[in-house]
Amino acid sequence: MTSHSKINQAATVIKNFGIVCYPTETIYGLGVLFDSEEALHKLYALKKRDSQKPISLLVSSVEMLENITEEISDTAQMLINEFWPGPLTLVFKISSKIPENIRMLLTADTNTIGVRISSCTIAQELVQTVGKPITTTSANISGEESSTDLEYIKKKLEIDYYLPAENEFLMLPSTVLDVTKTTPKIIREGAITRQSLKNYLKSILKSSFLDSL
Repeated sequence: MTSHSKINQAATVIKNFGIVCYPTETIYGLGVLFDSEEALHKLYALKKRDSQKPISLLVSSVEMLENITEEISDTAQMLINEFWPGPLTLVFKISSKIPENIRMLLTADTNTIGVRISSCTIAQELVQTVGKPITTTSANISGEESSTDLEYIKKKLEIDYYLPAENEFLMLPSTVLDVTKTTPKIIREGAITRQSLKNYLKSILKSSFLDSL
C-alpha cells in the first residue's frame, strides 16, 4: 500500500513546481500545479504537447471545483452525484478569477476546462494533500500510446517523482462530457459508455435534449 509519506513527498514535489507521475483508475497521469505557469510550461515541454491542446484537472471535492469554474448547473451537479468519483470528465466554463495566462495555458484559449474526481484513492489523496487542483494528462509523449507500465514510463520521460499503482487500470480514458450548454454533449467516449450517459440523462432531462449526444 502506498504510504502517506510517499504521497506527502509527491505533493511536495508538485508544490515546488515539479512533475509527478501518479495512477488514476484509467491510466497513469502527470500532475503539476494547475495555477503555476512555470510548471505548466514544463509539462507541455516534457510531453512535447501542442499548446493548442487543453489539459484537464483533478479536484478532490466539489468545493475545489467551485473555485475554478464559473457555474455548476443543476444537470452538472446531478452528473457529479451519479458518476463522481469516477472516469467522467465534465467540461465547465473556467472561472474568470483565474489569471488570464493560466486560463490560456490550461484551456488553449477556449475558456473551458475538463475536471473530475478520480476514484483512485492515491490520486484523491494526492490532490487533497496538495490542496489545489492538479493536471491530469496521460504519462506519455503526445501522440504516442499511453502505458500502464511504470518502468517503461520511467525510461521514456524524465519525471521528478513517481507514485506506483496499487490496483488494475481500466485501460480506457475517461469519458468527456461538455456541460457548458443546456444540452450536454459527449466530446469523447471512454470508460463510461455513450449509452450509459444517454440512459442517465434521459432520466433527468427531456428526451428532446439528447439529440446531439
